[in-house]
Amino acid sequence: MILVIMLLILKLHYDLGFELPLVACCGYGGEYNYNIRAGCGATININGTNTIVGSCKKPSTRIIWDGIHYTEAANKIVFDQISTGAFNDPPIPLNRACYRKFT
Repeated sequence: MILVIMLLILKLHYDLGFELPLVACCGYGGEYNYNIRAGCGATININGTNTIVGSCKKPSTRIIWDGIHYTEAANKIVFDQISTGAFNDPPIPLNRACYRKFT
């Protein structure tokens, strides 16, 4: 279910206010701002200068946080879709899921 919602977020990223859908917010290097050896918060050496790998200026406009995890903004959309019942069959919101009768 979560992967289906994430695929929809990636597909509709522009409409949802996200930029650069496949580029990590916190990372360093490459086309996707991701390097397995230079994770978020790590200290790396660039041309003889130690630099801390930091985050982008607007994390709320990114889907991917560090190349592995999703951002808080993306996770909120996933939660909202699950909690409202939009991706349940039948579509029952979480606040009604423990009741025997759905009236």
